[in-house]
Amino acid sequence: MQHDVLVGRGDVEKELITRLTDNEEEKSLCVISLVSEEALGKTALARNVYNRVDIRQHFQCRAWLHVAKDFTYKDLLLAIIKQIPICGVLADVELMSEHQLIGWYLHQSCLARVSTPFTVAANGSRVILTTRNSKVASEVDPWGHPLKLMRLSDEESCELFLKVVNEANHDNLNNFKVGIVRICRSLPPTIVLLGGLFSSIQPNDEWSGVTDHLSQYLGDDDQSVDLLTIVALSYHELPYVLKPCFLCLTLFPKAYEISTRRLLQLWIAEGFIQISTTTATSVLELEDLAKAYLEELVSTNMIEIATWKEHGSPKTCRMSSFLYNVFLPKDEDIGFLQIHHCNSHVHESNQIIRRLADHYVGVKSTLESHTQHLCSYVSFKAQKQGTSNREVGTLLNTIISKRRSRGIFLMKVLDLEGVYKPLLPEKLS
Repeated sequence: MQHDVLVGRGDVEKELITRLTDNEEEKSLCVISLVSEEALGKTALARNVYNRVDIRQHFQCRAWLHVAKDFTYKDLLLAIIKQIPICGVLADVELMSEHQLIGWYLHQSCLARVSTPFTVAANGSRVILTTRNSKVASEVDPWGHPLKLMRLSDEESCELFLKVVNEANHDNLNNFKVGIVRICRSLPPTIVLLGGLFSSIQPNDEWSGVTDHLSQYLGDDDQSVDLLTIVALSYHELPYVLKPCFLCLTLFPKAYEISTRRLLQLWIAEGFIQISTTTATSVLELEDLAKAYLEELVSTNMIEIATWKEHGSPKTCRMSSFLYNVFLPKDEDIGFLQIHHCNSHVHESNQIIRRLADHYVGVKSTLESHTQHLCSYVSFKAQKQGTSNREVGTLLNTIISKRRSRGIFLMKVLDLEGVYKPLLPEKLS
């Protein structure tokens, strides 16, 4: 959910800012938990506060982390260290052990006499934790008082929907607001997605069709339409040329800020950018159309812009964590892509793998069965430790040798951005 469409969170935001900055008397570490079992925009609120100018000025160092289930402790330390603007060159930090990382972190940050990077003595450090599990919040800070997000009121739901749709003729929207409130039942992610869907279709007749269709999913107790139903409809309504572009975002790690430059190049290399012309197409034309694809996806609220360049163009984008959780399993089930996670176990499978992404692990886990039809490989392993540079070459040599007998070698995408000095086969270098 975009930070500029937060509605009905003023009191919680104000309280969160107060707890973050009121450290004149409380100098020890404080954990502030945002809790709600439902998808109510916890991450959007936290991100909005995290990026505020006054918060950036108040704290000398900030770090934003998504802690995945398969994250190792060392991954966590590296993620923190790489976001801290400290003096000195951070040389070969990936080669350090966990013990060395903790020692280096404590030394550089003057955090002596503590055993973990979060336990900071007397300097007013703060941690914002977003979770659906209230037990997690109580275990992290048994004496704290979590901030609990509530559903929006009917008036706030309508206000948010109007902001998302940005329809000049509000009379059109007023005719549908009762149905919209019943369908969304005051859940911000649902409102944002439905608003994006309405933005992409014509008012009145098509809007009526959507509300009538979704109203069929209201239960006898008039509960809200399940968010997954609206997600499925939003994806179904995407133009066919945009669907593979959208699915490609799950190649990237969850909550990852994706460089738009990198994403557009990936779409072009995959052949997803389609221009109906019989004449030669320039790279510039493909890039312009790819940018238009991105703008259209953003307008549907299926993805969002994370950061902007100085001149106003998108710098990075991301898929919401909720949508990532929905679409990644589906992408893997249909064979659109395969992800290797940290500490994951890869098993032999008869499924054809065409796109493969390695998250935090080396390609040594790549099985022979995964290379026979592989046309795209993306790596996110930037660590120097280990042999990731040689493993890339081993993977490519395996692919070449297996396909040499067939006389073809088709590899559309080889994205090694951030991989430390990969050793490539001579035929590719």
